[in-house]
Amino acid sequence: MEIIVIAAMAANRVIGKDGKIPWHLPEDLHHFKMTTMGHALIMGRKTYQSIGSVLPGRRVVVITRDSNGMIPGCETVPSLEAALGRLENEEKVYIAGGGEVYRQALRFADSVILTVIEQSYTGDTFFPELPEETFCLRDEWQLAGMPRCTVKIFKRCPAVPSDAPTAPFLVKVDCYSGYRGEETPRRFRLGDRKVEVEQVADRWLAPDHRYFKVIGDDGAVYILRHDVDRNRWQVTLFSKRFDNSFQS
Repeated sequence: MEIIVIAAMAANRVIGKDGKIPWHLPEDLHHFKMTTMGHALIMGRKTYQSIGSVLPGRRVVVITRDSNGMIPGCETVPSLEAALGRLENEEKVYIAGGGEVYRQALRFADSVILTVIEQSYTGDTFFPELPEETFCLRDEWQLAGMPRCTVKIFKRCPAVPSDAPTAPFLVKVDCYSGYRGEETPRRFRLGDRKVEVEQVADRWLAPDHRYFKVIGDDGAVYILRHDVDRNRWQVTLFSKRFDNSFQS
């Protein structure tokens, strides 16, 4: 089961006011519908009430403290943990708010799909901060319409093995123009030998750095870290041997 938080927030992190969404963005509503269609949705009672109607084509589980609460077309549970347990056989589970549910969900989430509206709104409910050490930006794109909105995809950052070198060393990296014109590692030098990059197994972004998990022609897996401002590369050995578990 893949657990995905999906949300839209204003530039000041507002997601709601007086139990309602303080904007109407047809493009983001369409994005939400197309992303979640055919999958399971978890949301709090107030979030469901703010939508005001059944969401067709999706299995909806509503979190409510009212043990006698019956919501037509939905399943009800008392907690987020109970909702996740109910949906454990689903391929993808989307968590759609509200504020407290989002805060709890970040402990379990594999990824976050966040629409950022480049305008501030007055509100009383906010989206929680995403810890940079936990969630890494993987992709982003603009939605049509105004105000301007950017959809950002965050993935849980890979854990570095405890036996990995604690002091990455500087290397010279030859690159080519890869994904969306991004400089992508082709080869790098380790001491007296060159390591050819056979495959980029994963990539993730931080505010000032880019990271690549690559498989070398020596069969080892390396983490290459690019300091964008200084245009400086560092390498860390991830594993001496590649196997399929390193694929993302």
